[in-house]
Amino acid sequence: MYNVLMKRQTLRGEQEGFAALVIAITLVVIVGLISVGFAQLMRREITQATGKQLANQAYYAAESGVNDAVAALNNGYVGKKTSCDPIVGPKTLAEAYLSKNDVDSTNSEWTCLLIDSAPGTLKYSPVDQVNPTAFVARAVDPSGAQTNFTSLTVSWEDADQSSPQKIRSTSGVGNVSFPPAGGAWDAIGVVRISITPIGLGAVDRATLQNNTFTAYLYPTTTASNNTFTYTNVASAQGVVMDGKCSPGNTPLRCSVTINGGGGSAPRVLISLRSIYSDTKVFISANGGADNLADAQSLVDSTGRAQDVLKRIQVRIPNRNSFYYPGFTLETIGNACKQLRVRPGFSDSGGC
Repeated sequence: MYNVLMKRQTLRGEQEGFAALVIAITLVVIVGLISVGFAQLMRREITQATGKQLANQAYYAAESGVNDAVAALNNGYVGKKTSCDPIVGPKTLAEAYLSKNDVDSTNSEWTCLLIDSAPGTLKYSPVDQVNPTAFVARAVDPSGAQTNFTSLTVSWEDADQSSPQKIRSTSGVGNVSFPPAGGAWDAIGVVRISITPIGLGAVDRATLQNNTFTAYLYPTTTASNNTFTYTNVASAQGVVMDGKCSPGNTPLRCSVTINGGGGSAPRVLISLRSIYSDTKVFISANGGADNLADAQSLVDSTGRAQDVLKRIQVRIPNRNSFYYPGFTLETIGNACKQLRVRPGFSDSGGC
């Protein structure tokens, strides 16, 4: 009987010892897994923070490339930079800004910088309703040789893409009674375009006035013909041109082609202003066969920080692209120009 009791106690002790060992091993495994999990989490946080920092450095390096391109363009750089590498060898003042791609001492640099000073399409957004967007453009063929303007194609749509863009279902041709600004207009904005040829003779006030062609581009789905002809006849100024509009059009919803595009001039001054709502406008020359120089340059810059790359593309307006006030005072009524003011008193002088 005594031996049996001793065996039972021994067996119970062994079972309790084994259970304690299992519990201890389980706890060790759980603590180990928790430690591994925390270590992985910390490693992931460090990796993400490092990646974000490197991404910012790469982006700033790409921006530095853009700044170098702007400095080169402002100092007279022309043509195309088609090689990613910095310019080596003898350099002009403009090219000197493109000769060094290091940004700082932390291995940040721009690795590829491309400049196209005569892109195939000019893009302006937003073209607003107050200050006209104006620029001088010159037509060149793909080799860079100057050509004449035979046509201009203008595509446009609303600059704000957050709401549905409606298109008018009626024709605008011959319509001289547009709603007043802020009135009942529920479609893509109208674009007012003025084209003035440059280089066809003496540049004086009368010549500029007589050769400037002005039109209003109207967004409609009913256009049977969206091709028109440039003319400097005074009675033909301010015409309404129906744009051929469709949600499926590319690059933009509405499009008008103006043949002649400036009386076959080598250069044109173009002024754009939106009516009713701000627009985005694309312009191409001669059916897309030629490029447009002197107006804006397309800069493509890639920055690197260690093994992280960032690429950005921007359009830089050239020095002969500018914004100017559309008007200093606008009214549909009378404007009184007399005002008398003294301390404690003011009146309109009888206006």
